[in-house]
Amino acid sequence: MRPHYHRPMPTATSSVTRIEVRRKPDAGDPHADAITRDAQARGIALDSARTSRVYLIEGDLDDAQIERIRADLLTNPVVEHATLGAHPADGSILEVHPLPGVMDPAAQSVANAIEELVGVRARVATGWRYDFNGASHATLDTLART
Repeated sequence: MRPHYHRPMPTATSSVTRIEVRRKPDAGDPHADAITRDAQARGIALDSARTSRVYLIEGDLDDAQIERIRADLLTNPVVEHATLGAHPADGSILEVHPLPGVMDPAAQSVANAIEELVGVRARVATGWRYDFNGASHATLDTLART
């Protein structure tokens, strides 16, 4: 019988790091543009929108490893800016994450890349953050349901 080797998942002492990646203002935001057009087609008026990809990373990572993940893995420095934590609010915020138990292929890909890049097995969850200017709470509720 062959021995079974198991790499442990992060322990209860590991922490969660939030990284938000958004397009630089001069690089445009095609995802936000598409959301704005879609909202307008449904009769929902928005002054403007910005999007950010959200990564929640849980693992035994030190500051240098987190910085390497932020700079070398998650960010295209030509057109994107990444923030540890959350960007300051730019209007009303709506954030969307997969429901628990729903497959998150992007998260699994990032987790695999983190292990290869820094040698630490981490848990990753992804989501999208939307900042809307000129959106009421009722408008955000409508957007969230569509």
